[in-house]
Amino acid sequence: MIWRREPVLFLVAVQAVVGLAVAFGASIDGEQVAAVNAVAAAVAGLVARQRVTPMAAPVRPQRR
Repeated sequence: MIWRREPVLFLVAVQAVVGLAVAFGASIDGEQVAAVNAVAAAVAGLVARQRVTPMAAPVRPQRR
């Protein structure tokens, strides 16, 4: 599934859907749009962090 490989795509999709909803007449004010975008950014950030953070402890090279 592409959502697991590209978490930023999720964020952009949410922003696009909210933007289109507002453009086509949904009664959403600016604060609600900002709140939805902030939650989507937080979720995407957490998912992206899990994807780039190594799970194993790093191995230090031994000095000679």
